Amino acid sequence: MPPAGDTVLSGWATIGGTRADCVLVVDQNNVVIGGGLIGLPGSAARTKTPAPEGMAWQAVAPAGTSIGGVIAVKAGALYRLQPQE
Repeated sequence: MPPAGDTVLSGWATIGGTRADCVLVVDQNNVVIGGGLIGLPGSAARTKTPAPEGMAWQAVAPAGTSIGGVIAVKAGALYRLQPQE
């Protein structure tokens, strides 16, 4: 359970059919303000499209912070995740 007051984000991502190493939460200036884990059960992703098993992620960011995006990291490469409509 994250500390009280934090913003919890969730989703899922695959990179080349495999899961990322971790996810980072960035602000509008691409400064890292939070992070999280990937490889969670599909039910952990609160998305319209069901997550493939083991590809879900959850991350935290400080409450009230303007979130600019979520970035998946795989073998040192960064991939900006697109929000689901």
